[in-house]
Amino acid sequence: MDEFDMDGSIPGVKPAGAKKQQSGMDLDTDGSFNGKRPVIGIIDRYEITRPLGKGAFGEVYQGWDTVSRLPIAIKMIPAEVGADHEEMEEIRYNFGLTSKLYHPNIVSLLHLHPVDNTDQRARELGFKKSDFLIIMEYAPGETLFAWRRRQPNRVLSLDKALSCCAKIAEAIDYAHSQNIIHRDIKPKNVMVTRQSTTGNHPSEMSIKVLDFGLGG
Repeated sequence: MDEFDMDGSIPGVKPAGAKKQQSGMDLDTDGSFNGKRPVIGIIDRYEITRPLGKGAFGEVYQGWDTVSRLPIAIKMIPAEVGADHEEMEEIRYNFGLTSKLYHPNIVSLLHLHPVDNTDQRARELGFKKSDFLIIMEYAPGETLFAWRRRQPNRVLSLDKALSCCAKIAEAIDYAHSQNIIHRDIKPKNVMVTRQSTTGNHPSEMSIKVLDFGLGG
């Protein structure tokens, strides 16, 4: 995903444990909700709750799966791609490969979903019947690109850099063992999802690599 708030962060995300007040409703930073959800559109079983960013391939939104009752990320496949039979066959093939990746440092792909029903709000966002969506695990936090910019002098300490690189390498190595390549690994495709502290000791940060969905 290539577009975020001006500081490079995901809109509305606060440090772990904090809550964001949105339209009188509380949104925890793990993606769960206290009380009612701030729904901005409905697509089949999925509620759209807020935009997350935009990449070269399509818009990405945070959402809520009303069946599993879990937060999700929703990537919209452009209509022109969905209408191209050969491109969709390539996407289905790559999705079939990458959806089998199960690793703690890789965002999981959940469904390749054909849109059937949308409400008016979702249609105003650009969703329509016969579109295709990539439904992914939601990884709260901020990109490595944004997180690094918040460090003193925009430089990571050696310990943080080594920890981050080790987790990314573990994810990539695992994917390679499954004959999958990423093809676009960069700081904006890596999420730093946990930076909380316990007493005087910071917890180990969690890293999630994004956008394996179109690699193969």
